[in-house]
Amino acid sequence: MVKTVFRQRAEEKSTITDLPNDIRIAVPHSERNAYVKEIIKQAERGEFHDFKNKLYACGKAQLAHMLHEANEPSLLPIRQAVIHGEYDESPDEIDKAMMKKDWLDNGGSLSGYEQMFGKD
Repeated sequence: MVKTVFRQRAEEKSTITDLPNDIRIAVPHSERNAYVKEIIKQAERGEFHDFKNKLYACGKAQLAHMLHEANEPSLLPIRQAVIHGEYDESPDEIDKAMMKKDWLDNGGSLSGYEQMFGKD
């Protein structure tokens, strides 16, 4: 049996708070084009978050693509950090409740959920 364990890394970065700040540091305000500004806005709305994203099938893949498309060399280290999981989030209690609801609403059993994710 495989059990998924969510653990928070010591230095977990958030795509909602840390990512926009990191982009602002990498690209000074006077040098930000509309596309970079849009990436910041989407990040602040949670569109690249592992659990809160509602816009993309895979927020991190979209983020990596958008950072590449921004054609801004100073964003490439951030893109690499995204690819290497430095902005991967752990679920909070709200995220866990949503996953459980989705699991059960889509035909999963409570015992199956508990085998995968543990009991609440």
